[in-house]
Amino acid sequence: MKGHILYFAVFSLFGSIWALPRSLGSVRLFVTMICLFLLFKLPKKVVISLLAVSVFFYLATFIRSSHHDSLYVGTESNWVVSFQHDVTFDGDQLKARVISQDEEKLVLRYTLHSREEKELLQQKLVPPLVCSIPGKLVEPSSGRNENSFDYQTYLSDQQIFWILEPTGKIRLDNCYYTKPTFLDRLQKMRVQGIQLVMDQFPKEMKAVAAALLFGDQSKADEELMTAYQKLGIIHLLAVSGLHVQLIAGAFFYLLIRLGVTRESSAWILLFLLPLYAVMTGGSPPVVRSVLMTMFLLLAALTKGEWTSLDAIGVSFMMVILYDPFLLYHIGLQLSYLVSVSLLLSSPLISRLKTSLGKSFAITLISQAASIPLLLYHFYEISLISLVANLFFVPFYSFLMMPLSLFCFLLLLVEGGLPAPIQGFSWLFGVINQFAEYCGNLPFATIVTGKPNELFLFLYMIAVFLFFFMWEKHHSMKKACLLLAEYLSSIFCAHA
Repeated sequence: MKGHILYFAVFSLFGSIWALPRSLGSVRLFVTMICLFLLFKLPKKVVISLLAVSVFFYLATFIRSSHHDSLYVGTESNWVVSFQHDVTFDGDQLKARVISQDEEKLVLRYTLHSREEKELLQQKLVPPLVCSIPGKLVEPSSGRNENSFDYQTYLSDQQIFWILEPTGKIRLDNCYYTKPTFLDRLQKMRVQGIQLVMDQFPKEMKAVAAALLFGDQSKADEELMTAYQKLGIIHLLAVSGLHVQLIAGAFFYLLIRLGVTRESSAWILLFLLPLYAVMTGGSPPVVRSVLMTMFLLLAALTKGEWTSLDAIGVSFMMVILYDPFLLYHIGLQLSYLVSVSLLLSSPLISRLKTSLGKSFAITLISQAASIPLLLYHFYEISLISLVANLFFVPFYSFLMMPLSLFCFLLLLVEGGLPAPIQGFSWLFGVINQFAEYCGNLPFATIVTGKPNELFLFLYMIAVFLFFFMWEKHHSMKKACLLLAEYLSSIFCAHA
């Protein structure tokens, strides 16, 4: 089965997207074409197994979709809810994810009445808190205009169907704390870590450090987030698969230097990686990277012959079997698509002789593979993302991330940051100002509008031809010229 597991992942995707209620016709067509190609190429025994997997995932997703509904009808008024860790305060508004007495997830939305109430609730509304609250259910707003953000669908994909609005004040005398679970303790440590960063880190570093260390983007300035999105580097303000690999590799090396055997170091990492995923928010890119790393470690420990493609295939099947609606998550889509593209293109990258050439190729492959997704979700494409990624990715991955981690560990040990760190933080302020300046350049992005099914399919074909031509002619230049010509033609037709 070595090398074939990725094929099983493709057929699991095929089964799931045909069972999901909102799968795009263009995506279904493209994946179906790939599956038909594989059916004619692979041995008969493998084909039978692939078809069985696609049927299994179709049925599993269909069953999950048929139960994708609320337990409530909207007339309920008395609630017992347990608060989760994502409680946010914005002015006089409180928003929190809660779980009802029937184990259904809800969004609680509450208007604060005074500053004193806000300060009190900020201290007390921490898990595992359970409160009895009278309230009414309100349906989330749907997208009224074409291509506008559909909050109702966004929540529905996360198994949330109602907004709970308390009809009176939240009375803490109707609340009590339950015994915290191990997961509660981990999530509490995450909240405390974020707060420590926001309290102790220099102003220029704190929001970015909270995003890099704990996956919390809510502290970042909206203008900075917009600039990073226009530059095509928004993925840097999150814990990515690259960060997981760098931290896991550094920790493994540290254990080896401390005299721990390679086998024991691998077992220690297998225990710590799931904890790290929880501490960083458990986003799809982190889960993907953690699962891949764990599978490869297990393969090394058991003398297995798994490849990285096998590991990413198994992780993908596990994720969508757990929750097929995660296929709608833009983070999962980009993470798996870009990672698979890089793994499949590794022979092309290895042919390049210089480090700069390889870095450019990696950035180019990542950008090319993500074009259809970026156009579909954000309706625009960055013209300077290639150059921006070449500069910002090394800066964040090899300077900002290690420095943030070092500063956080120093805070835990020493209780404060030395003056040189405080003085060095000005650099990050300059970098962020430079990013905002570049993001506001008039030629930084092209707004295409949301592509329809036909043009989305053409974009996917363009990306496929890009990789095909690069492989066939062994020329990155010819492939880039073809992609640029093909995309220009599609843009003109789309306009």
